[in-house]
Amino acid sequence: MSAADLKAEDFELAWRGAKADVRMSLAEMALYNQAIVNEDEISAKRRTQLARYFTEFCENDDYHRRLNDKQFKNQGKFKDGLGGKATIWAFKAWQWRVYGAIMNINWATMLCWGEG
Repeated sequence: MSAADLKAEDFELAWRGAKADVRMSLAEMALYNQAIVNEDEISAKRRTQLARYFTEFCENDDYHRRLNDKQFKNQGKFKDGLGGKATIWAFKAWQWRVYGAIMNINWATMLCWGEG
């Protein structure tokens, strides 16, 4: 599937903002929800941190100045499976990461996949 074939509605909406969305595949959205849903201290930290970081990313064009490397970090370029390379970013929360690439689909959208 080429980048031109991607549609924002093919991904689950995790966070919506004025400048961008954070979207995830159905499977990764389930992992994300599992990481933040409980009422234990770790889940609460993740939920609070990711909400703050997603808001900064989705509401501001200058998110790269508003979020430091401990919150949102460039992980490097990796093969995208289409013959090119994609820059991978990570939102970093308590003992958990959300990885993704920034792509323009309909309008500025970040497609993410999670990893515990």
